[in-house]
Formats: sequence, structure tokens, C-alpha cells
Amino acid sequence: MEAQTVTWLVFLALIKHVSTNKPGSPVEYKPKKASISVSGSSNNQVKVGRSLTLTCDTDANPASTTYSWSSSKYQQTDSRWKPTNRRELSLTIQRADEDCYSCSASNRIGRGDESQPVCIQVLYPPTEPILSMSSEVTEGQTTTVSCTVESFPQSTLTLMRTNTYQAFVIAENNLNSRPNNSFSHTFTVTSADAGWYVCRAQNTEGSKDSKWKELVVKYSPKNLTVQANPCLDVKENSLLTLNCSAESNPPVSSVTWRKTTDGREEIIQQTQTQTFRVNSASPSDSGLYSCEATNDIGSGKSQPAEVKVRCE
Repeated sequence: MEAQTVTWLVFLALIKHVSTNKPGSPVEYKPKKASISVSGSSNNQVKVGRSLTLTCDTDANPASTTYSWSSSKYQQTDSRWKPTNRRELSLTIQRADEDCYSCSASNRIGRGDESQPVCIQVLYPPTEPILSMSSEVTEGQTTTVSCTVESFPQSTLTLMRTNTYQAFVIAENNLNSRPNNSFSHTFTVTSADAGWYVCRAQNTEGSKDSKWKELVVKYSPKNLTVQANPCLDVKENSLLTLNCSAESNPPVSSVTWRKTTDGREEIIQQTQTQTFRVNSASPSDSGLYSCEATNDIGSGKSQPAEVKVRCE
């Protein structure tokens, strides 16, 4: 008896259901086939500061009434991620907006599945490059100058040096190099490498220079010459002044003067100055003079210069 009662109840429910759904009426269903269309970008790439609109498209009956957006950087406290009746997500693009976005929709039947993500790339000019290098090296040592930057697309990085009011392009990275936006230049240092260095980053969105940095190169005295005042040919009893000219960093700290006469060389003076004087020259002061200059790095020698003292 109880089984017959249950059967009748089921039968009556089916009759009621058939009577309330007219033949040919649309089937109601929750949103499906969610997808995102993008407006304001080219190939899903957009420049910083530009406007971008993402639209959530769905198939639903009845029509979707609520839309939800999500991203891999989802912030629940951000108002843009709260459910809304608007199917568009509008953004004024900043670098932080580079992300992959998904949407879903709901109606009174239920909530549909999430769309496939759409990934947005943000185009922006280079930030200020970071130039890394030693501030002081000794000639003959190996050093590396590195430059890194943030940008999209990848930047061309150019290393430049200026000294004596001239600028030189030292090296430039290859856009196919790895890692991206990073560049280093390793070289054996000479005194000519001293100067101020800067790294310039440039892409399709703009360019930016790093802060200038100075490279100080220490080296032993070089390019030594003996210079006479007034000249190497002097009159007897006149003043003879010789100067030991040298390029050096740090400066010359001591000088040794040598004189060669008839093939015999002798040290005639050791001093902390670069000048040798004879107050009243005589024929015996004639000969070949050379100097050796020394600093904290090393020493260098000049070629001999011939001094002639003429009798009056």
C-alpha cells in the first residue's frame, strides 16, 4: 500500500512538471562558453598609460546578471575583483597590470565555468639602468663593467666612456643575448680606460641613461722624457735646468737622475722632485742625461737626452 502511494506521488509530480513547461519553450541553463575579448591592445600588448577594456562574453539563458574577474595577482580587497553586473573590466595600464585574466558569469540558474585566461603584456620604457663597476683598478688588471635594466620590449644597452671631452662607445649588447636586459663587458685595463662611464638603455618605448661613474686607473710612470730649459745646448756658466716629464697615477714620488759620459753611467741625483739644476754649467756637464721616475705602482725610465755646454 505504501509503495503504491509513493508511485502515485511521483506520477502526479511529473504531470505537474509537463503542464508547467509549454512545448517548444527555451531551455534555461547557467552561463557557459565564457571567453574574454580585448579592446585597446595589439596582440594583447598595451603601452603604459593606455586604456584597456576586457569584456566577458558568455552564452546563458536567462542572460548573465553577475560577472566575476580573477587574475594570478588576485587581491580580494581590490574593488575590481568583487562580483559586478558589468561585463567589462576597464584598466588604465600600469606595469603591475601585466597579468593573466579570467572571468566567469552567473544567472539565477547558477554560476558558469571560468574562461580561459587572457594574458596581457605591458610595454614600457627602460627604468634607470644600474651600472656596476669598480671605482679604482691598476693597469694590467682585468675588470668587468655590468649594466642591467627593466623594460619591455628588451632594451639595447650601450656602454659609453668619456674623457678629455670625447665620448666613446665601448660596447653594445646583442638583442638576442641572454639574460635579457643585462650586459657585461670584461677587459684588461690600460691607462686609456680611465674616465667616466655611463650605460644607455633604449627600446621602442623610450631611452634612459644610468648615473655616471668614474673609473680611476693607477699605473706606473710612463712616456718619460728629459726636457731642458731653455734648451739642451747651453752656454758655459749659464743655468741648466732639466725636467723629468712623466705620465703617472699616483704622481711621481721620487726621481733618479743618471749621466753617461764616454760610455760610463753614474747616478748624479736622487730627489723627490722632477727637476735637476746646474747653476753654472761647465763643459764637464756635457753628456747624456736620463731619469727614472717611481710611484707606488712601479717605475719607468726615459731615453737619454744629450746636453752640450759650449765654451764662451
